[in-house]
Amino acid sequence: MKDRLDRPTIFFTNDDVKAVIYTCLRDWILYTTLMPGQKLNERDLAQQFGVSRTPLREVLQLLAIQGLLNIRPRQGIFVAPIETNFVREVFEVRLPLEKAVARLAAERATTKDIKELRVLSDLSEEALKSGSYAEGIRLDAAFHDALSKASNNLVLRQTRESLHNVCLRYWYLILDRYQPDEIDLSAHLRLVEAVEERDSEKAAEIHGLHVSHFLQLLE
Repeated sequence: MKDRLDRPTIFFTNDDVKAVIYTCLRDWILYTTLMPGQKLNERDLAQQFGVSRTPLREVLQLLAIQGLLNIRPRQGIFVAPIETNFVREVFEVRLPLEKAVARLAAERATTKDIKELRVLSDLSEEALKSGSYAEGIRLDAAFHDALSKASNNLVLRQTRESLHNVCLRYWYLILDRYQPDEIDLSAHLRLVEAVEERDSEKAAEIHGLHVSHFLQLLE
């Protein structure tokens, strides 16, 4: 996607071709270039990315583990459907992890981390205020990734991203129902301020409320 907001992968090294494949396929699924139920052709994908099937299959397996693909023996590889109950269950697991991310970020974020969070906060608010909701969602995802990186816990980052991808995909598919309110517009800035103040509990509370707001989209 030309307008895809690049997000660094944490599952493969940055110079690994698998990182490129993972990022592309993940974003094509999340942002509906590949639609739920669509069948993928492994041979065509290998040719498209200019790789053998071995590295491609590693990426496909990871995306299947994340719940973005369904691999059916003797049938093929399909983009996973979006089921509201599954998204709700994922969210119940994700919420406490997001609070943990915010706590650790408040304790461990560097000056560079905080600067990046503030920039993404401003860009996200600007996009939402202008009605560019799709771009706002991508920037929100980038903000979450940056906050997770600031937690300096790789296991937490990987687990959180896998769960967030499921929720992000659902959010993007129901853009026509999304209307940002004051919670959406101010949450990032208030969270950045809490991180900068090194107030871990305040950061966790703000981030928890921000993430919980997602539940309204599941009603």
